Amino acid sequence: DEVSLAEVYDLEHDEISEDLAFYREMAERGMGGVIDLGCGSGRLFGPLLAGGAELIVGVDGSAALLDRARARIERDPILAAAQAAGAIELVHADVRSVRRQDRFGLAVLAGLVPHLDGPEDAVRALSAARRLLARDGMLVIDTIGPGGLPREDLPLSVDWEREDGVRRIVRRSQIERREAPEGLRVRYVTMTDLVGR
Repeated sequence: DEVSLAEVYDLEHDEISEDLAFYREMAERGMGGVIDLGCGSGRLFGPLLAGGAELIVGVDGSAALLDRARARIERDPILAAAQAAGAIELVHADVRSVRRQDRFGLAVLAGLVPHLDGPEDAVRALSAARRLLARDGMLVIDTIGPGGLPREDLPLSVDWEREDGVRRIVRRSQIERREAPEGLRVRYVTMTDLVGR
């Protein structure tokens, strides 16, 4: 279910920290507001705020992930103060079609593109991001390109195992590559087992 997937999302993504300085720097360069399309549970909010973002709008299509973003904000006094001051806003919307009146100095699509359903959806998300950017705004797309993909299909294998105090969580994945008229299509399947006592 969506709530369990959101829990697993944090287990996987919260340990990633090597990109946080980059996002802080991008917020410093972006001047003004930041729109985080596919914000998940708000992992980038702290660095964006530390970089001087005047407004952070986190957009995600998962209500469960946005609930986790709210919990993250409540646990962090700096984020909580920023939200109370109106500097953080969460929006439940489809990133491919989100519309707003305001424009942003920086739009972020971190890890979003692989979760879309092919190139047509990617074009829709990029078009939405363009509509949301100020005239001299910047767009950051953080994703694995063809160079980061394996050269051959990968069989179903264990990616990681973790304990959350109550359950053992095992994530397995499989990658299949296929040439298509529009380019390389990659089918990435992930299965996560939550094993209780």
